[in-house]
Amino acid sequence: MAIRHVKEAAAGVLEQETPENTEECEDLRSKLQDLNTLTDNIRHHTQVMGDKLEETLGVAEKFQQDQQIALQILRDLQDNLFSQDSPGIDPATIKEQLRELQVMICYTVDSF
Repeated sequence: MAIRHVKEAAAGVLEQETPENTEECEDLRSKLQDLNTLTDNIRHHTQVMGDKLEETLGVAEKFQQDQQIALQILRDLQDNLFSQDSPGIDPATIKEQLRELQVMICYTVDSF
């Protein structure tokens, strides 16, 4: 808004250009060009930063979602592990418990 007012004021001054103030008007045009260049640069860099922030937000949201899934898997595995029976006495029971444990280990490795 302030930039627009500066440009409008400069346009008013430039409308009153005379041969006596040509040098001052050229200086004003140069300064307006600098202002326009800076404004364009700021707009461009603002857009680039906005794009980067949007991209980063997408990555952060995906990370958070994946983290929640991983935590739930770990909680489920922990609950499953804690609910297992104490080691059996006979070899057949122990082998079955080892198979169940291997399934949990494979599930954990495959999940991550």
